[in-house]
Amino acid sequence: MAFLQDTCYTPLQTIIETKIPHVSRGTTHPLVNVNSSNYITTNEALAKKMLENDRDIENMEFFSILSVANHFNLPCSGLFIVTNYCNENAHDDFLKNHAKAKALITLHVEKNMKI
Repeated sequence: MAFLQDTCYTPLQTIIETKIPHVSRGTTHPLVNVNSSNYITTNEALAKKMLENDRDIENMEFFSILSVANHFNLPCSGLFIVTNYCNENAHDDFLKNHAKAKALITLHVEKNMKI
């Protein structure tokens, strides 16, 4: 979180902006900035500062997919179900909600697939 205190630097790209063509409920605007790091934020105050610094979501996996898509100039979208928020219960909440999130995504994909 040193970037929030302006006490670090990195030569690596740590944020990607993506245009979301189909804005769903819960998304306030069609541009989403995805943050990548080797950690999950557990401090709610710092998570709010991340939002203030244009880091909309923290997702290492989607960041890597967006990186490749942007490199090859390919359109890319993500389908997300929130399993946890960035707070002290983040990991426990993720574990508790992961199976239900997978089931909900499966239902959404099956319902919206065009065969």
